[in-house]
Amino acid sequence: MKTVLAALATMTLLTGCFQAKPSDVAGGGGVETTGGAIASLAGPAQGARVRMIPAGYDPSAGNAFPDSLETFTGADGSWSIGGLAPGLYNLDVWQPGDGTRFFQAGIPVGKGAARIRSADTLRSPSRVRLSLAGARRGILYQPGTAYARRLAYAGRETRVEILDSLPAGTLPPFYLAAADSPSAAPVRLTDSLRTLPGALLDPVANALWLHQGIWRLDTAAAAGLIPSADLAHYPLLLRFTRDNFAFDQAMPHGEDLRFMDHGGNTLPHSIERWDPAGGKGEVWVGMDMSAGKGTAGVTMYWGNAGAVPAESGAVFDTAIGLAAAWHLSEPASNRRDGYADATPTGLGGWGTLMAPDPPDSGLIAGAQAFDGDGSNIRMDPAPLGWAGALLVSAWIRPAFGPDDPERHAILARWEEKDSAGFWLEYAPDIKGLRLGLGLASAGKIALVEAPGLGFAKDEWHHVAAAYDGKTGSLYWDGKVVAQGSPGPAPMADNPRDFLVGAKGDADPKNAELDFFPGRIDEVRIYRSARPLAWLELDFLTQRPGAALMRLDRSP
Repeated sequence: MKTVLAALATMTLLTGCFQAKPSDVAGGGGVETTGGAIASLAGPAQGARVRMIPAGYDPSAGNAFPDSLETFTGADGSWSIGGLAPGLYNLDVWQPGDGTRFFQAGIPVGKGAARIRSADTLRSPSRVRLSLAGARRGILYQPGTAYARRLAYAGRETRVEILDSLPAGTLPPFYLAAADSPSAAPVRLTDSLRTLPGALLDPVANALWLHQGIWRLDTAAAAGLIPSADLAHYPLLLRFTRDNFAFDQAMPHGEDLRFMDHGGNTLPHSIERWDPAGGKGEVWVGMDMSAGKGTAGVTMYWGNAGAVPAESGAVFDTAIGLAAAWHLSEPASNRRDGYADATPTGLGGWGTLMAPDPPDSGLIAGAQAFDGDGSNIRMDPAPLGWAGALLVSAWIRPAFGPDDPERHAILARWEEKDSAGFWLEYAPDIKGLRLGLGLASAGKIALVEAPGLGFAKDEWHHVAAAYDGKTGSLYWDGKVVAQGSPGPAPMADNPRDFLVGAKGDADPKNAELDFFPGRIDEVRIYRSARPLAWLELDFLTQRPGAALMRLDRSP
């Protein structure tokens, strides 16, 4: 879903004054309220409907709105309503010509004259989308407004109500009143809403979500490190800690978390870890990122004890070119399918000689520890469907330094006898990364090398390798560090497993295994190339101490 800033199609903002005084029309027993609704510098808002609505007015009762509380502006934009009883009122102004609206809550009307100053004016209307689950029968309404709509839903499916032509600004909550049981207490569906002119808001009204906030791009922390190209359906990592989130406000496993973009569209999300006791959580949200801007914000809702899990495999969707993605946050496993694939491909992995590691050992939740002496994880490559090209990436934390004399394979699918496939390794002779490619038509091994990268012991780095049928590329911490053009020729296929932390076919008799000592996290395989900005953002949003996204509790 494309993150789009709402067009603020507002009329020119001016200040309007409202004056309340004893009404001559009401014989002094009521209060007359006068004021002006200004549409633009070009002239006053003639013919706009004005309503002074008591703050406690219940539109679900079915009575027609009193004519005595309604009028229309004159040629000069002025208006007057008499006979008001003292109390709090909401002012609702609507211009039939262009649909612009203005709503101001909590205007006090006393026994004597009063002047109320407004800092707003007529603006484009907003819309609200309510997703109502299960059977719903009754009247949907907002107290203190004239809005009421009758609902009659049966069954368990979710129905969507689009409420058009609502004023922009802070609006009262929505309630559902029982149609057949007038004595029953109405059900509160939302909190107070803050809508924008011309925008669509989805307050997640399956039931009451008690809390909401917005994840915003922290431009100060970004310091110009925004993606250099538009990215469609990027899996964005959001980190939760005790410093930015009150875990006791959400359900124990994060079942009530919901995310939406600036246009009110629901965003898919996937929880990698939710640990209230430890005060840590990592959630992936699939959304669009804009070049030079990032995201206008991700609205999050939580705090609903009746919510059901809404996680979605669409975050790591094969439609974006992913073939497989492994978080590697599970406990160490040496059984088949002990490591889950986050994509719909379902390409499980199984370990060899994998040993337990602390659950918080990874860059993002857990990671897998490799001993450099036989431990590795393999995945059956059959479902990958590579067409002679590849893009692979991972986070690594080497347990060795730049002077280590041994070769250490990070990712590989390699057949030594036929020189088919690829491998990505630390190469001691260049103290850097090496991508080896077995090319089918060329019948040779091609190398792309990035020397002198400085593999510091126990430091996390993001590595990636790509081959598009012509050019091979190596990436280090989101930057291109080497390119070569061994093609044009497709990469030779082979029946071997895809390996993490080793090279070859994992046969203990094979001397070409080059096991990796250290930790590996977040392994991904793509069927097609990703823009450089994709790998840039992987590094910038996932690196240690990353703080590009900040949670603001008040949207």
